[in-house]
Amino acid sequence: MLADITVKKESDESDRLQPFEVTELQYKADGRGLLKGEYSQLFLIHSEKGTQKQLTSGPFDHFDAAWSPNGDRIAYCRSRPADDTVSYASDLVIRQLGGEEKTVSNGTGAFTNPVCLQMANT
Repeated sequence: MLADITVKKESDESDRLQPFEVTELQYKADGRGLLKGEYSQLFLIHSEKGTQKQLTSGPFDHFDAAWSPNGDRIAYCRSRPADDTVSYASDLVIRQLGGEEKTVSNGTGAFTNPVCLQMANT
């Protein structure tokens, strides 16, 4: 099973009631609340063993993952770097399981809900 999970930074009780200064357009999300530098990462979860493996990292939200038909790759969307604070643009990425990721979008647009098709030599 593949899941996107928000990875929260560690905090202590003093963080709970502190004012929150908004410096970016994307400061909260439905179902997640205030973002505070937290990003959604993709995890591979073994349903029988209960183990998990984090597949993505970094200051990006990773979302809308889709398996390839033969199960050797996933396609997903990744938010743009943190310096792009005025848009909801995203990139389309394909990751070979156990291998590297390849950004297949050209750095423009907003991508959602990819479909990972089996293609020769890609």
